[in-house]
Amino acid sequence: MRSAIALSLSVFIAFLGLTVATPASAASEGSPDTTVASQSAPRYSGADRYDVAINVAAEYTAGVPVLYVAKGTDYPDALSAAPAAAAEGGPLLLTLPTSLLAKVRAEIVRLQPAKIVVVGGEASVSAAVYAELSTLTSNITRLGGADRYEASRNIVDYAFGRAGASRVYLATGRNFPDALAASAVAGGMGAAVILVDGKATSIDASTSALISELGPHDAAIAGGPASVSAGIEQSLVNMKLPGGSQRFTGADRYTAAASVNREAYDFADTVYMATGTNFPDALTGAVLAGSRQSPLFLVPGHCVTPSVATTIRSLSPQRIVVFGGPNSVSDAAQNLVECRPDVTPTATVTYSCSTGLNISVTNSNQNPAVVRMSYDNYADGWVDGDLTTATIAAESTYVNNNTWRLPEDQTTRILFQWNGGTFASQQFSVDCEAAPPVVVPPVTPPLTNPGDSKNCSDFSTWHEAQAWFLRYYPLYGDVAKLDSNNDLDACEGLPGHR
Repeated sequence: MRSAIALSLSVFIAFLGLTVATPASAASEGSPDTTVASQSAPRYSGADRYDVAINVAAEYTAGVPVLYVAKGTDYPDALSAAPAAAAEGGPLLLTLPTSLLAKVRAEIVRLQPAKIVVVGGEASVSAAVYAELSTLTSNITRLGGADRYEASRNIVDYAFGRAGASRVYLATGRNFPDALAASAVAGGMGAAVILVDGKATSIDASTSALISELGPHDAAIAGGPASVSAGIEQSLVNMKLPGGSQRFTGADRYTAAASVNREAYDFADTVYMATGTNFPDALTGAVLAGSRQSPLFLVPGHCVTPSVATTIRSLSPQRIVVFGGPNSVSDAAQNLVECRPDVTPTATVTYSCSTGLNISVTNSNQNPAVVRMSYDNYADGWVDGDLTTATIAAESTYVNNNTWRLPEDQTTRILFQWNGGTFASQQFSVDCEAAPPVVVPPVTPPLTNPGDSKNCSDFSTWHEAQAWFLRYYPLYGDVAKLDSNNDLDACEGLPGHR
């Protein structure tokens, strides 16, 4: 629970030999005159995701021991970085893959980090950006990998490998909400988040070896079996960790995140909130929430699901602080206005060969809708996790976020789920490639019986006579009596006879 988290983090950091840079407004969080976020501005927002990250990082005083930098255009590289940054006492900033924004550079200069950790390979953060970052500190390193899973392991090994981790959270690397939900809690208890291929039937050898190296007391899975398989869960059981393992799940991403927080916190002075429909705000916010041992809840945007509202109220927070602007999390959501469970959205699906899958949801009461997809006559289970948003109606095509181009000639089923049940379902097949033209061989009309209309004298050579004979003989026989000895050799006396 919360007091235990604070103690375990203190012990962990002391063992690690680090000095945590205290965020500016959290220097004495429990004192009467200091708050986690300003009473007049309980929201970290900005013109874009890079501004939000900068405004969160502004809570840290200059001279931070570490700064993590990850690309802001995608989530896999950075999902494991949030608890790592929290454990090492520094913030997380976002960058464009191929250029360092001037405002991001200015914040790095202000932070004066003793060390910069760049997350991802050169395809994520280019060599040019890395070189520019190198001019801002003498101590810089890059943590990448062949894929998102190896990158995650390398980040965890780098941040926790020496001192170990109190707990290990496993989350799918195929989507972001479950890992985000675990990141803030993990950051508050000296725990690590490791991404796995949730559809695998067991934990791979590299992940198993890393868990053994970290020596955690226990392990937890963030997300249900559709996100992280029962086989992976059994692999954790087989590792026989001292505290065993458990799974945190729910009917949707919001309930799953609330489940993670309920286990970790009995009460919280401050609760943090971010949209669950996109990753950047929650990604950078998880570092701050973790460093302050406070829960981070995911919400649809314009309302709060009833289970999340109930969980937040049970913590008796003094304030709710939001990451992101009103378009991401509305004032109504911040005030715990609940989504209406009495009005069901409606949904339709179309597929365009040029733009991909188009999803349209009429969602007048801003209830969250979940879109799930399966292939091969439903045999493959869910792919790409969930798409959840309170504003799908205004954002009518999912291809704007992540183009889904379905397999040619593949039967596909789309399910829409809300409030724990399916409210719409549509099945169709994709047929975008034109079939090759059918080549019809020319039809040769049947030959008419010529009758006894030819003599050998009508042909100049034996070859001409034989060709005529063989043309009609299969159909009508020797009707012109050109083969006098019935040896299938016509007009043997003509020139050229063999």
